[in-house]
Amino acid sequence: MKFDKWLVIDVIILMLFGLLMIYSSSSIWAEYKFGNSFHFCIYQSIFIIVGILLMYFLSKINHSFYYKYSTKI
Repeated sequence: MKFDKWLVIDVIILMLFGLLMIYSSSSIWAEYKFGNSFHFCIYQSIFIIVGILLMYFLSKINHSFYYKYSTKI
């Protein structure tokens, strides 16, 4: 299966921008509460990695499998 290169690049840029926004909005509170200003960024990065892996593995499943088990209206 071939991926759309520009779509993947755009999604990665948006994820990095989101991490930057999380850091800029929560670094002081995370430093005060947890002693690590990257606390929330680390957890968000874990969720991003899990999400990317799930998207990759689910994209390898043939679409007829989804259609077979979907509710047909």
